[in-house]
Amino acid sequence: MENLIHGASQEKGIRPGTENVPYIVGLGKACELAQQNLSANSIHLSTLRDKLLHGLQQKLGTTVKINANLNNCLPNTLSVAFDTDDEHVLDALINKSETFKHYINFDRLVLAKAA
Repeated sequence: MENLIHGASQEKGIRPGTENVPYIVGLGKACELAQQNLSANSIHLSTLRDKLLHGLQQKLGTTVKINANLNNCLPNTLSVAFDTDDEHVLDALINKSETFKHYINFDRLVLAKAA
């Protein structure tokens, strides 16, 4: 690849310049802040995840299958499968519930039959 800008040899000679120091400092500060509240945030997120799972299980019963060990996963993630052949029934059940509307990002929710 030919250089577009000539100068120092950073980035394996492709792009001269220094590292983005303000971004590096910002990342460091973000990590510091995340560390300060990590325990409280983890507890809060796992509480929300567990509430969502409980609501799904109450509404859908045994069709909800948990795909991960909840004691050994991220507190902000819930991975479930639904043992049903009709994704339209599942969609209708979830979308009717105000409880689920508060906890699910429906723009990112994918309902599909398992292969």
